[in-house]
Amino acid sequence: MSTVNSHLLRRWLTRSFVTMLCIVSSLGYIGLSAASAAPGLAMSWPVANFLSAIFDPQNNLAVFARDTNSGELKGRWGIVASDGSSYWGPSISGFGAGAGGVFAGYPRVGQNADGRIEVYVVNESGVLLQKVQVSPNCRSSVDSDCWTPWRPFSTGLPAILVHSPTVARNADGRLEVLAVTRDDSRIWRRWQITPNGPWSAWTDFGAAAGRQPSIGVNDDGRLDVVALQPGGVAIWHRQQITPGGGWTGWQEIGGPARQVSPAVGRDQLGRLTIVALSNVDLSVWARTQIAANSATWGAWRQIDGPIYSTAPGVTTNPNTTKLQDVFTIRPDRTVWWNSLIGSAWTQLWPSPNLAVYSVSQTPTIVARSDGTTILFSYDNYGRYIMNVHLAGGGWRGWYQYYLG
Repeated sequence: MSTVNSHLLRRWLTRSFVTMLCIVSSLGYIGLSAASAAPGLAMSWPVANFLSAIFDPQNNLAVFARDTNSGELKGRWGIVASDGSSYWGPSISGFGAGAGGVFAGYPRVGQNADGRIEVYVVNESGVLLQKVQVSPNCRSSVDSDCWTPWRPFSTGLPAILVHSPTVARNADGRLEVLAVTRDDSRIWRRWQITPNGPWSAWTDFGAAAGRQPSIGVNDDGRLDVVALQPGGVAIWHRQQITPGGGWTGWQEIGGPARQVSPAVGRDQLGRLTIVALSNVDLSVWARTQIAANSATWGAWRQIDGPIYSTAPGVTTNPNTTKLQDVFTIRPDRTVWWNSLIGSAWTQLWPSPNLAVYSVSQTPTIVARSDGTTILFSYDNYGRYIMNVHLAGGGWRGWYQYYLG
């Protein structure tokens, strides 16, 4: 190993500085301080992608994915350097063991108020499983050193699950999990009673969904659940009345709809944007709040399309020159990039080193406070690939990485 790589890996294992992070996913993105034990920081995590990625409080990157061939769940720790290159520790030995066979769903992540990461996945029997980091920033290549065993999390649900869950965190630090049952497509909800603490029983969230819902976070910390109606006929949403408090009833928000989960993100002005695919031609449409925390939304606008039949990815870029980014896959499997700057959507394609590679999945997106955006996907050969957009610069270019 080179001196530079050895130095970076030693720094990855030992550094403990606190930085500002932005944890993002294809369906919900908000700014997050890495001092994640502090209350008042609501957030949401991926619900549509094949892979989940998350930063720990020391800015180390954890990636969890289901193997495209075996179905086994794998995990690995790494860092992304300032030049866009990445350096990875060993894969987490035994991470997927003891979970009852091949996984049917994709992994989802959440982060407790004290910084501990939680991983959720649905196995082939439709049982939702949970694994929890035993202490914040614990990193090891051996599963049992830093993680609890897999344990059933869907106990008490009246039916088995069909989709991966949705995970979010309330403004007071309590985690929320939403799951959709297979037979009746009902949305069920379970939440932490206290930050880092025990969990409630499952409760019916009052609606059915054609796919797993997504969760956005208003500027004041109120969670907003966005769901596709069964059959893909329309989109509706339900939001908290106060941060961490009770909920409104379900309200239809209209828009194009398809049997693909809508995406929701928050821009630097604090406004939520919902992004969805058209039933007619797979064009991409977006609708944005007229102001932060507003109950009024602007009109639906087409921003891209037609695209490849997959969910659009959405992120809030922490770089203050851009407010919200949407990544989509075109029919030729290249990635296109749209950015909401002020009130106007700007198409930033063709972008050197971004749309020059054929990808097979809408990217999972992670953004840092320095403006660096990291995309994860895999190519037509099933190989894991990533791309990094540097702060104030261009895309590094797609390159292969390994989960072990």
